[in-house]
Amino acid sequence: MDLGKKFIVEVQGTSLSKTEIKQIKELQPAGFMLRKRNFLAEANYTTWFREYKSLISKLQSLIERPKMVLCIDHEGGQIIRPPEPITRFPYPSSWGNSDSEVIRAIAAELESLGINLNFGP
Repeated sequence: MDLGKKFIVEVQGTSLSKTEIKQIKELQPAGFMLRKRNFLAEANYTTWFREYKSLISKLQSLIERPKMVLCIDHEGGQIIRPPEPITRFPYPSSWGNSDSEVIRAIAAELESLGINLNFGP
């Protein structure tokens, strides 16, 4: 059994250090947790998306598996990780009766980024 396949790990930025590359190759985690630091927040969409896709591609190649868990805590209010143009939804407590529409919109945006697990409401 590969113990690493039971873990979700984080990386420190928008690119990988030599140490992170070595650790990911050795551990072979199930996937990765994304944080705000994994996006170029001050860059335009084309730039941050290109750099993000490059990071995800590198992570995918390091674990040498076709599938991985890619997760984020993204729920609205102050908890929004990717930069614009990802929609800035208000706090979940303000969604009211439209909560299922908001949840579907969040899911669609995250899916477009390849994220398959959200720790939001």
